[in-house]
Amino acid sequence: MNYQTTTVAISENNQYQEESTPFDYFDASMRPQMNLGGDSMESYVRNYFAATPILAEIARCESHFRQYDKTGVTLQGRVDNRDTGLMQINTGYHGAAADRLKLDLTKPADNLAYAQYLYDKQGLQPWMSSYPCWSKALPQSQTVAVK
Repeated sequence: MNYQTTTVAISENNQYQEESTPFDYFDASMRPQMNLGGDSMESYVRNYFAATPILAEIARCESHFRQYDKTGVTLQGRVDNRDTGLMQINTGYHGAAADRLKLDLTKPADNLAYAQYLYDKQGLQPWMSSYPCWSKALPQSQTVAVK
């Protein structure tokens, strides 16, 4: 796995710009191109999760497609301030695993990569608290088991 530092800029109208080459998530073929070229964060997230669009809907519900607050600080949860970034990954539960994978949850690409990893391991369970919001986007044929 090859990791690198990413430079990020967010404009006042929530335009996201990132300078980097693809950032591996275990296999480079699993990661989309990181350079947004001025696209919005929503477009970036929807492109990133093109194969699993429900994760883009979760990002919409969890963070309104925001990685950073208005001051440029990584977005934290209102109920639990350990919930971090676009996908509101809880660092109390997942911080150590993200560290082992060399993913920094305060960076958009890493936050999304860990969300995909978490989805691959646990399905939709980690985001059940926002189920009423994102469940509307599920195909009618898909059901979610709640433990």
